[in-house]
Amino acid sequence: MGGNQVPLTSAYMPEALERGAELFDWETKRQRSGERNGSKVYGVGIGRALSRHGTDGL
Repeated sequence: MGGNQVPLTSAYMPEALERGAELFDWETKRQRSGERNGSKVYGVGIGRALSRHGTDGL
């Protein structure tokens, strides 16, 4: 903000995904992906999004 503006180079998405994978025990959950229980199938996934709102003023 103001005169101390710096370029925005990263939203730390790779670091956030790695940390989330650790906290949620992603590898164990991925191993279960595709398991069937009768007519139900266990699936695991992740979503992410980017929003630029407010970045034009930085």
